[in-house]
Amino acid sequence: MRSPAAWAIAGAFLLADLTSRLAFASGAPAVLANLLAFAIIAAAVAAVLLVGGDPLPVRAAFLIAIAAPVASALELAVMPVPFEHPSQIHLGAGAAIGGFLCARGRVAIAWTGFVAMVLVFVVWAASIGLGPVNALGFALPNLAVLLMAVAFARAVRPLAGQILSFNTAVARIRSESRAHVAHDEHRMRLDQIDEYATPLLRVIAKGQPLSPSETARCKRAEAHLREAIRAPTLSRSVVGAAAWRARERGVAVAMFDDGGMTNRDDATAQRVLGQIAATLDTVRDGSVTVRIQPLGRPLLATVLADTSGHQLRQAFDTRGEPAPWLHS
Repeated sequence: MRSPAAWAIAGAFLLADLTSRLAFASGAPAVLANLLAFAIIAAAVAAVLLVGGDPLPVRAAFLIAIAAPVASALELAVMPVPFEHPSQIHLGAGAAIGGFLCARGRVAIAWTGFVAMVLVFVVWAASIGLGPVNALGFALPNLAVLLMAVAFARAVRPLAGQILSFNTAVARIRSESRAHVAHDEHRMRLDQIDEYATPLLRVIAKGQPLSPSETARCKRAEAHLREAIRAPTLSRSVVGAAAWRARERGVAVAMFDDGGMTNRDDATAQRVLGQIAATLDTVRDGSVTVRIQPLGRPLLATVLADTSGHQLRQAFDTRGEPAPWLHS
């Protein structure tokens, strides 16, 4: 009920109600009374849209329902006798309030407010000699609005409730999935630290000087853990293992992930990552830079290697196929 469509419907109803009241009000007292009645109706409509809970809380629903008989009493108190035009009587506004209450799941309270409004009109009609039968003739056509609202509530609200429950379940599943992913990510980071850094930390904790091989392993571990953050798609795949082996051979490897693998199908991603890993395994010295390109670029990934006095350039398009090198 807080959707733009609901606000649009409520706004159109209130505009029509206000226009009708001002158009047919006769004299300053009638104008003032109708403005007060409109303010009550507008407040009731706003409450229908703004008050939370489904169905609408009982107390709020009763306060909204009594807006119809109170607004009717205000306008009827200053109604000229005999009245000039049937449109001076705004029972339709009360019926619309009942319809809104039905949409919020309070059918019985909607009927209570509607019946109270009709009783107010019947009492007034009897006081001016109109007679109860003629009074009911004025009031009962508005019954159609409420009957349609009841039918809507019976037919649509259960379906709407199922849709809401489904959306809530989907949101809960997504939240749980994100929590699982975050937990798995945390667990993977801890495993990486345990695999690459813990043995070295134990040596450092003993206060012993590091050997040249241990110092080199520290540098490789630092690079690997850094790229687990900077290039997670690469470091967690076969490329990460190939980069570790290349560093063991003295190759300087730098990897960057700008997000181009996001939502990429698994076959394409694995084909590209496998070819990058194969390239890394062929490099014996020098340096290699691997980059996953940003989304929207014509290239998915690039590899630039400076080794043995020559330069190797490798590029893959968004289908995972080898492509000409493009400067982007």
